[in-house]
Amino acid sequence: MQLAKALGAYVVGVCSGSNAQMVKDLGADEIVDYRTTDVTEKFTNQDFDIVFDAATTGDQVCVVLTGSY
Repeated sequence: MQLAKALGAYVVGVCSGSNAQMVKDLGADEIVDYRTTDVTEKFTNQDFDIVFDAATTGDQVCVVLTGSY
């Protein structure tokens, strides 16, 4: 998130409400509480250049690149 912000990206942080302040402090421009918001519905027509899932457990990490790099 901090690298994306340093490169000028608009950052959306999806987290629980209890972590919202930490995510904001890390640089998120927008915070969505996944416990109170249907994230899939909210972003149905939204395009993202990068999606990074840092909460996946185990050895899995999800990074989706959709822009031109």
